[in-house]
Amino acid sequence: MNVAELMTVPQFETLEVLAGKEGITKEISTVTMMDAPDIIQFLKPGELLVTTAYHVKDDEQSLLQLIEAMSTMNCTALAIKTKRFMQEIPPKALALANQLHFPIIELPLDMSLNEIVTYILRSMLNERESELMLALDTHKQFTQMIMKGRSIQQLLKQLSSMIETPVQFVNEHMHSIAASHPAYYFDAHQQRLAKTETQLSYMDSKKTYTFIPVPITERNCGFLIISTSLHDERKVDKLVCEQAANVLSFFLMKEYALNQQKRNARNDFFSKFLNGTYSSKETISRLEEFSLAAAKPYVCIVGQIDRIKSTFSHMQSQRLMDDLLDFIESYVSMHTLPIHFFNREMHSILLIEAPPNCVRAGEFVEPFLRELQHIIQTQFKETMSFGVSNVMRSFLQCKAGVKEASEALAKGELAQKTSYIQMYDVKDITELLHLIPYENLHAYYDHTFHALQAIKNKDERDSLFQTIGVYLETHCQIAETAKRLFIHRNTVVYRLEKCEELLGQSLKSPELTLQLRLAFRVKQLLEL
Repeated sequence: MNVAELMTVPQFETLEVLAGKEGITKEISTVTMMDAPDIIQFLKPGELLVTTAYHVKDDEQSLLQLIEAMSTMNCTALAIKTKRFMQEIPPKALALANQLHFPIIELPLDMSLNEIVTYILRSMLNERESELMLALDTHKQFTQMIMKGRSIQQLLKQLSSMIETPVQFVNEHMHSIAASHPAYYFDAHQQRLAKTETQLSYMDSKKTYTFIPVPITERNCGFLIISTSLHDERKVDKLVCEQAANVLSFFLMKEYALNQQKRNARNDFFSKFLNGTYSSKETISRLEEFSLAAAKPYVCIVGQIDRIKSTFSHMQSQRLMDDLLDFIESYVSMHTLPIHFFNREMHSILLIEAPPNCVRAGEFVEPFLRELQHIIQTQFKETMSFGVSNVMRSFLQCKAGVKEASEALAKGELAQKTSYIQMYDVKDITELLHLIPYENLHAYYDHTFHALQAIKNKDERDSLFQTIGVYLETHCQIAETAKRLFIHRNTVVYRLEKCEELLGQSLKSPELTLQLRLAFRVKQLLEL
């Protein structure tokens, strides 16, 4: 309750603010009734002092000192019962109160000080009871919305309609999560200013915004942003917003815990995939669980912080990594590119779905990575580098893609670069085959070996494949082929003649042997 609201209480209709009317919006925290000469040392901020002014009735200077001291201590007001010991308040005292915007209230003679204090305390308690009831009702209303599965945006729209002001929720990185109206972009630097309830004005929008912290974890919090200043006159709106922030906090804490479980499951799956724990069939069967697709092309990116400050302890380094990984995951989740995020030890791994028929990975990933590097350097004061693979034509090829990206990252690190983006350089024919679409490779393999694959007898088919494969590995040496297969030379000759008959060409043809060698590489690559 403030002084202005106090004046509306029915019992105080005859009260009059004689001076300091500019300060009547000050909140009353406590009420004290006292006439002691040493009263100043017992006063507290937000206090309303009720007195007969007996101790200063003949000492104008002491009254002036009392007013100045109360103003300095941020007391709320001085209420004096006149026409008993002090007939009227001296003009100098009223002038000083006006100068300090410190309210002086004249109390009626027909009410005792006990009655006055009782009425004030009763009014304050009634107002506090109304506020508590409003807080409980508001909290219940918002909690029911969340329990019924309403979204954060729906909650914000309800809050906005209650306080008649646009509201917005941003995460700890100032990324907009939901808004009741079109969202306003806030600089990420603001998160360092708004750890407590803060009001900030922006020149471009010509508005003042109130930032209310919404704890998400022990160290991180988002912000409920109100598109106005919640000053004292909007006390009810402020209370409603605080309850909305409390409900949001509990909801987001639960969501964060669930997301942590999902992240751990996602990272565990990807780590086991890279380690070869899962077979190809098992891997493909679990892809949908993590919104991945077997046949889509991907670009693999491995990133790391260039150099963590040597002055950092292990705990500080780990905390920086956790904050950075949280930021990257939040950033990529809202990006227009379809990006899948994983982390492994001190590295972040990104799988970006490549556009159809994309050959050069750098054409579409480099602008995104440059933007991410800039934001990380601006916000975390750290530089980050990335290694980029070639385009992998299926998810199963991403194991090789992560290896390529890691080698590219290591190459840049060996050159002592910082804040770099290193593309992978193709080194052999197998890596060159990665650049060809999966479907085309499969079609090439089937075209080359369709005659051999048509053999119904599995043992015969396998023996011919094995013989022709070893024959090519031994540079077309029949004796060496026989030795490696532990069979007679004539058996090798028979099998090779059978292959020539099926293929319709001589195995001495350089063009055919090249075609067969490539088909065997494709077989190995596609794990056929």
